[in-house]
Amino acid sequence: MSRPASFPRLDRITPPLDEINRIWISLRRIDQDYITTFVGDVPLLSARRVDWNFLGAAVTFWDPAHAVFNIQGTELAPTIEEYRTLIGRTTVTHGIMEPNFQTTRPVLVSRLLGVQRSSLQAELAYSGGTEIITAKLLRFIDSQSRVVRGDLFQKNLCHAVLLLIFGTLLFPRAADRIDATLASVVLQVVGGREYEVGLVAETIRSLDRITRTADRRLRGSPILLQMWLQSHANPFGLVRPVLFFSRSGSIISQLLSLIRVEERKVSEWIKIFREIPPRGFKWRAAWMPPGPAALRCPDFNGVPLVSHAGSTTYFPARVMRQFGSLQTVPEDTARAKFEHTWREDQTSVDRQRDIERVLDAWRTVVIERPYFPEHPTLEEQDFQATEEYVLRFYRWGPTAHEDLADSPRAEDNGPTGASFTPNVAIQAELANLRAERDHLRREVAEKDEQLVDQRQLQRELAQARAELQRREQELARANVALERFRKRARGGPRTP
Repeated sequence: MSRPASFPRLDRITPPLDEINRIWISLRRIDQDYITTFVGDVPLLSARRVDWNFLGAAVTFWDPAHAVFNIQGTELAPTIEEYRTLIGRTTVTHGIMEPNFQTTRPVLVSRLLGVQRSSLQAELAYSGGTEIITAKLLRFIDSQSRVVRGDLFQKNLCHAVLLLIFGTLLFPRAADRIDATLASVVLQVVGGREYEVGLVAETIRSLDRITRTADRRLRGSPILLQMWLQSHANPFGLVRPVLFFSRSGSIISQLLSLIRVEERKVSEWIKIFREIPPRGFKWRAAWMPPGPAALRCPDFNGVPLVSHAGSTTYFPARVMRQFGSLQTVPEDTARAKFEHTWREDQTSVDRQRDIERVLDAWRTVVIERPYFPEHPTLEEQDFQATEEYVLRFYRWGPTAHEDLADSPRAEDNGPTGASFTPNVAIQAELANLRAERDHLRREVAEKDEQLVDQRQLQRELAQARAELQRREQELARANVALERFRKRARGGPRTP
C-alpha cells in the first residue's frame, strides 16, 4: 500500500497583525517617522497574512548542503543585498550585528523601554527572565500611548513598537512570546547597526533546521521570505517590469497590493513548483537595482553571518546569476566552520573570541561587480558558461590559475575588502565602457521597438485604408442596385 507523502509542517507563527496595524495607525506622525527611520515600511507587513502552504512547499526544495532553493536545477537564495533593497531603510548603518553578552537581558529591555528594573517584572511579566509575553507588551504600548504629550516623540513607546515589530514580523520565534535577546538587536539598530545580515542568517538557519530536524519553526521573517520567493517566479504573480518599481515609494508598499494567499494545498504548490520551466524564473528580482554583491571571503567560499542567536554561513557565489553574472558553484566547504550558537554556559572570553572570529571573516568579504552588468548578449551569455570566463574574471591573485583560497587578505589592501591586481585601472575603465555600451544598446533597443511599432501602425493604417476603399466600392454597387430596383418598382424604363 502506498504511503502518503510527508511534507514539512511549519509552525504557523501568527503575530498580532491586527494589533500591530491598529497601533501603527494610531501613532502620531512624528513617532511613525522615527520608527520608519530604522525599519522602513516593515510595519505595513502586518496588513498581510502569510501563505504557509506556499512556504511549506518551497521548503521541500531547500538544499541545506549548498544553502539554496534548488527548483528543478534552478538555484536561488535570499541575499543580504535583496533583503536590504526590499526593506529599503533610509538610516545610515555601519558594521554588522554583534551579540551583547556583557549585560543581562532584563537590563537591556529596561534600557530600551526606559523602565526601572524594579518595576520591569510587574510591567512586562517576564517568563523565566528570557521572554516577553506579547500581550503584556501590547498593554505596555497601550498605556504609554495614553500619556503622550507635546510634539516630541516618546522614545519608550517607539522602542516598544520596534521590539514588537522585531519580535513578531522580522524575527518571530513563538506565537505569544518575544525573545528578550532581541532587545540587544533593537538597541544596536537604534545605534546604527544593520539587521539585514542577522535577518538573512536567521532565515537560512531556520530553513536548515526545518529540513534537517523536527524543528518546524521559521525564525526568519516568513512574510519577507514569501515576497522574495514570489518575486523570482513568474507564475506567482509578482514579476513586473523594472519600471514598475521606479516610482517613489518603498518596495514593500508597492508589492503589498500584489501579495495574496491562495487556497492551495502543500501538494498542489509542490506540483506547481515542479512544473515551472527554467524560463519561468526571473533570475533578478524586478525591484533590485544594479550593483555589487558579496561573493566570498578570501579563505572561505561562503560568507559568515552574525545574528542575535548565533552565526551561520551562506554561499552567495552559488547564486550570482541573480545579480547578472555567471552562476558559480564553488568547491564544497564545511559549513560548520563559521556556525556558532551562543550558549549560556559559554564564558565571556569564549563568546568574544567566536564573535571576533566571525567579524574578522566578515571584514574580508570580497565585493565584486558582475563583468556583464545587466543585459549580456547571447554571445556573452555563452561565454559566461565557459571555463575561460571563470579563469579570467573570477580568479584573484598574481596568476590566473591560483586557487580562490590563496587570494591575499583584504586587510593588506585597504578597507574596501577587494583584492587589487595591477590591471585594476584597466578593469575599471573596461567596466565603465561596458556600462556605457549597455546603456547605448538599451537606447538602440528602445528606438528599434519604437520603429517597429511605427511600421506596424503604418501597415495597419494601410490595411484600414484598403478596407475602407473596398467598403466604399461595395456601397456604391449597392446604391446602383438599389436605384435599379426603385425604377423597376415605379415601372419606369429599364436601364440597359
